[in-house]
Formats: sequence, structure tokens, C-alpha cells
Amino acid sequence: MPRLLTPEKGSDDEASLAEFHAYYMQVLKENASIAKKAGDECPEISVIVPEGAMYAMVGLNIHMLDGVTDDADFAKQILTEENVFFLPGKVFGMDNFVRLVMCMPAAKMLEAFSRIKLFCSRRSNLSKAANGAAVPLEVQEQQKVCG
Repeated sequence: MPRLLTPEKGSDDEASLAEFHAYYMQVLKENASIAKKAGDECPEISVIVPEGAMYAMVGLNIHMLDGVTDDADFAKQILTEENVFFLPGKVFGMDNFVRLVMCMPAAKMLEAFSRIKLFCSRRSNLSKAANGAAVPLEVQEQQKVCG
């Protein structure tokens, strides 16, 4: 094990470890970019972009999601409906946040965010605003900003 974690200078093991590290950092960087873009496209969530972490914290705008009471409820419902697993932020003392692992292949990250956006669009108060339903003040302000 020490040979793998602290290989000899100039060895094949050192080159292999450096190659793996570079590849893995690129995966995390690419997935952070995917998460940021998806978060910008989905007003019901806000992604805290990681800088090399293996996970991202995703803030939930609960007031914008009909039928969702908190982060644990969100995690349960999105797992059931879209097969996307989040760890509720309550576990870390961060209410209305969820934690998403970032070390999957980019194609899986894109698929996950596609499903997250679908789930949010079905629950969104923004879609009800177009139908004349009552809209929370926070959503009205968001609509003004977004046009």
C-alpha cells in the first residue's frame, strides 16, 4: 500500500499515480461545470460549485417546489420518481440542502441533472404562475429578475 500512495521518485508507480490524479481532477472539474450550468438553468436549486471536492452541496428553494416540505422529503421524492440519490443536508446540519456526489462520468452527471430539472419543473410554482395561480412573493421577485 505505501508503494501506491507514496511511490518512489521517477518510478512507473509515481507516473501512474500522477496520471490518475490528473484524470480524476479533470472529471471533478468537468462535473463542477455541468453542475453550475444546470443550477443556473433551474431556479428551484442553487449549486455551490465545488473546487476539487468529490461532492457538491445543492441548495433547495423549497418555497418554489409544491409538495416538497424539506431536504429529506426532496431526497425521498426525487429518488422515487427520478432515481437520483441525494444525501439530505440535515445530516450535516444544513437544512434545505442536499449533497450530490461529483465523481461519476460526465454522461451520468448530465443524465442526473436532466432528471433533477424534470423533477423540479413538475413541482415548480413558476409553471403555476403562467396559469394564474397564487405565486409566493419570493417567486414573483425571481420572475422580475429573470424576465
